[in-house]
Amino acid sequence: MKYFLIICVCTLLVSCSSTPNVLYNSPCFDSQEEAAIVGREIFNKGFNNRVSYWVTGDSGKSIAGLGLMYGGFEPTSYCPNGGYPILVYFDNSASKLDIENVKSWSRVVLESMLKERTNQQ
Repeated sequence: MKYFLIICVCTLLVSCSSTPNVLYNSPCFDSQEEAAIVGREIFNKGFNNRVSYWVTGDSGKSIAGLGLMYGGFEPTSYCPNGGYPILVYFDNSASKLDIENVKSWSRVVLESMLKERTNQQ
């Protein structure tokens, strides 16, 4: 599990250093810290694998270049009334998957996981 997290972090860093494509942004949170906590929780609960299930049919496969961002960007372009979003980004140069398909399923999965989180509280 530790190696998987290390690989995910490396993928996130490589993706952040190139120009990632923002696919979707979540509702805005009150603070960047709250967005980071929720973003990490969702990613660690299998965000990438759930998207992979719908895109490739295999939840055991991780989609290279797919991740969540919750900092390191100007939030006002995503939350004009204030707040901090979680962004889904995808650099498809590593996977060559259809960006529209990944975009569609990433949005569905993120919204679903945010609802699951709300229902558990």
